[in-house]
Amino acid sequence: MVYDSQKSGPASNVGSTKLNCSKPLVEPVTTLQTRKDRKVILNLKPVSSDYDRIQCNYILGYQVQYSDIDRNILDVVNTTNSSKQVELSGLSRCTGYIINARVVNNMGIAGNWGPEITVQTAPSEPSIESNFFANGTHLLVKWNLSCDIPDSQVTYHYKLSGGIFRQGTTTETEFIFGDGIEPCIEYTFTVLASYLNVNTTSDTKKIVFETGCDRQDSNKEEKTKNHEKEDSGAPIGVIIGCISAVVAILLILTVLIKRRRKKKSSSIPHTSQVTQSGDDSRCVANVEPDFESESAYQEPDSEPVYGNTQLESNLEYKSVELSKLHDYVMMRQTNVENGFEKEFENLGILPAFPSTIAKSSINRKKNRYANVIPYDNTRVVLDQIENVPGSDYINASYLDGYRTPHEFIACQGPNMASVNDMWRMVWKERSRVIVVVTNLVEGNKKKCEQYWPDVNGRKVYGDISVTNDNEMNHGYYVARIFQLQKVGHDENTYKVYQFQFTEWPDKSVSNEVPQLVHFIQTFRKTQQDFSNSVPVIVHCSAGAGRTGTVIAIAAMLDMSREEGKVDVFNFVRKMRQNRTQMVQTEEQYKFIYAVILEELFCGETVIPITDVETLRQMQRNPLTIDYQLKTLNSLFSRPADDLTSHGRKPENIFKNRFNEILPLNKARPFLMSSSDRGTDYINASFCDVYRNRNAYIVTQAPLGNPVDTSEDFWRLVFDYKSQVIVQLNDMDQTCATYFHKQIRQPLKCGQFIVTVKTAVKNNFMIERKISINKDNNLREIVHFEFRQWPKSKMIPKLDPFVKLIASIVGSNENPIIVHCLNGIRRSGLFCLVHSMIEKMRKEKMVDVFQVLKILRSTCPTMVDSKAQYNFCYEAAIFYLTDYCQDYANL
Repeated sequence: MVYDSQKSGPASNVGSTKLNCSKPLVEPVTTLQTRKDRKVILNLKPVSSDYDRIQCNYILGYQVQYSDIDRNILDVVNTTNSSKQVELSGLSRCTGYIINARVVNNMGIAGNWGPEITVQTAPSEPSIESNFFANGTHLLVKWNLSCDIPDSQVTYHYKLSGGIFRQGTTTETEFIFGDGIEPCIEYTFTVLASYLNVNTTSDTKKIVFETGCDRQDSNKEEKTKNHEKEDSGAPIGVIIGCISAVVAILLILTVLIKRRRKKKSSSIPHTSQVTQSGDDSRCVANVEPDFESESAYQEPDSEPVYGNTQLESNLEYKSVELSKLHDYVMMRQTNVENGFEKEFENLGILPAFPSTIAKSSINRKKNRYANVIPYDNTRVVLDQIENVPGSDYINASYLDGYRTPHEFIACQGPNMASVNDMWRMVWKERSRVIVVVTNLVEGNKKKCEQYWPDVNGRKVYGDISVTNDNEMNHGYYVARIFQLQKVGHDENTYKVYQFQFTEWPDKSVSNEVPQLVHFIQTFRKTQQDFSNSVPVIVHCSAGAGRTGTVIAIAAMLDMSREEGKVDVFNFVRKMRQNRTQMVQTEEQYKFIYAVILEELFCGETVIPITDVETLRQMQRNPLTIDYQLKTLNSLFSRPADDLTSHGRKPENIFKNRFNEILPLNKARPFLMSSSDRGTDYINASFCDVYRNRNAYIVTQAPLGNPVDTSEDFWRLVFDYKSQVIVQLNDMDQTCATYFHKQIRQPLKCGQFIVTVKTAVKNNFMIERKISINKDNNLREIVHFEFRQWPKSKMIPKLDPFVKLIASIVGSNENPIIVHCLNGIRRSGLFCLVHSMIEKMRKEKMVDVFQVLKILRSTCPTMVDSKAQYNFCYEAAIFYLTDYCQDYANL
């Protein structure tokens, strides 16, 4: 039978010997299999079997063409039909290539080029240099550059383990560990490179700092021999120690100077990567800290702040109607090309007015940060003190509100040199309200001097006497009332009200949105008691990030009520025309939209536990559930692939039960204990509670096929010292057996021996005591297996589920590990209800929305159905009315 090459069935001229050898119709699909350093391997999708049987039109081979990113053709590679895989080698590292392929038949006729793919080549594996430097408590480690492109945005993920544990990300090829390094301890340093989310394998080196290490093998006779030398050797030892310390300091200064020069010579704006460290595992920002911007006079405990992009922009953004705000936020969250990152970048710094007064040598000591200073044309000018040069300067700027010119003054948190100037400004401007959005100390760093007296105390600042008449702590903010008067002018006094919000971490955003909105409403109410011509003074540490965010929220809430729309972009850009770096991070910028959405569409979500009737009304009102869930879905959309790239690595991909459910890079726990066949990856995520970070680790049930992840599961338990495991799924054919269900029958999982000591069963769960042994290091954990959640149901049975959670609530210093088949659906509902009940017990409040919002910050798709969300309200009501005898006294 002869086939017509233009049709899929038999030709009409059956029996004819004439062949129709037109060009091939099939366009092959090219996919990337893997990439290593200068090489990529591609797969060419096979064509149909019918096509292969055409006598003169069967596939002889393929041609693969690759071009640079500007579409300049670099080469064409020919391959045979027997190989549907092609290797391109000799490529440049960290470089983008456009690749497509076409079919060639047995007559040498080529078809059309297939669809293009863009491939990014990987960096090379960084090689750690052996000549590390260690002195005292400092360790400097270096490695080679991993890209062929100068000034490429390659980042390096490093990890140091041993006596201490540190990990994070840097764009340099060296890193200084500034504390905790001790002699005689073996450290393990690991680093891998990443460029545009393409990661390399890692390099690891053992490091031991032997200087200063007491040699245990020295015998007593030698120590008797050396006794006479000790007295004369002591001064030499001191001298050597001093010289070593000086060398360490000079080395660190040299590195910093080198970094500063490198940054000045590069015009490419850098973006910081999500980092995970022992103390602050999820500090997210979209601009890199300007580590070199602090001037030499800065106080030792001050720190630099984030800088903004230097790109100039004149793009126009229109205001957004409230009816379209949900859709607008959702679009910006999910659009990679034109999302919030682009919108924030387009703010730019327009215009960059001169700041000659702030930079003058006589005023520099009054600036907390050298890169956050006022423009000459918008700075607050104080009254000049006779014979005191520079006394008219303070680091403060006038800002307009929604309708009122100069409604606000944004200033830095006073340092030692500017405390008196702060009160001179208050007196001159006749300000009645001071808003503080920083704590005095955060993370052992001084953020602001206490420029006011303690309660019932009085202090004189220059010629202004300040008395603290009243101080009231409202939990998340402190309100103070000051009495001011000029020294020697008893009749000239007036009151100033200060409001200090204490629940807003530096360089981040507050989790306490209802409390923040109430805080803003409180100081605005006090502000309204006075003339609009009197400015409200707002400050954080630098007077830029948190200060700009709270002013923008206040103004946009005003605009939304008056016009039914908001204009965040243009308001923030206008603020930046008056003071640099207002709203410093993309996270803070998005937070403005989030607060507006929550306040306008969700209303009051906090309900006292005594008001069960209101709770019932919210649960029965479908609009309440719809608005709250819609707002959460707008704020937390499904993450882009680059945010979950660690789980997509070739060495990790088979560890995922479902490839569409992967942990965020920023939130995943890194496995630290060694394994013969494992990486540091497990499909798991940290989750926060309203008052406690990393309270949970949610993960998938251990896999049995295609790879066994039971050892990784126990590594997770062991590394993070978890004491409680909650199992919410029945084990199916995909699951590994990670403990023997018979009591006292040990099961070996890699390096772990797991033994069930006891098991107590009731009608809804099994509670087990399990011991895990690794190298004679014993741990004991409690394992809860819940047995009242049918496989086909979205939600569990209410009564037993609440009883399960009630049996677990209480103080857990280490993370609770919760697992189900995908690590999200059932595990998420458990974490939400558990955290919600903890809040009810400790704060006497129910707040489903805010608790889920915190969980979604690390697991964006957690509890995303109406059935599960509504179940949480039912669980709260059941816990208060049926489970607790006296819920008012929980």
